[in-house]
Amino acid sequence: MNEAKLEQIALDHVLQSCDTSCTESFRKQVQDRIALIEAEKKWYQAVQDDPARLREYVNECRACSFREEALAEPKPFEQQQAYKTHFADPGKPASAFLRQR
Repeated sequence: MNEAKLEQIALDHVLQSCDTSCTESFRKQVQDRIALIEAEKKWYQAVQDDPARLREYVNECRACSFREEALAEPKPFEQQQAYKTHFADPGKPASAFLRQR
């Protein structure tokens, strides 16, 4: 389970256990945080195959629950692109591909 799911479960539990001692302002803050996590989850899922948009997510997220995943995502994609670039140009020496990795 990732950090976002754990935080959302904990926040849901807080809301369920909130009684009259919880102010409306506190409830709203918890609900807003849950909504932010959910919105950023959708954002991350929508951009996870696009390194440029993942970097945008990393730079602009507020809850940043998927930041670590986003930082890890572009590397395999970029390595795949370097591999394709190398083999698209057969005149390029193999050492050029190895330096890109």
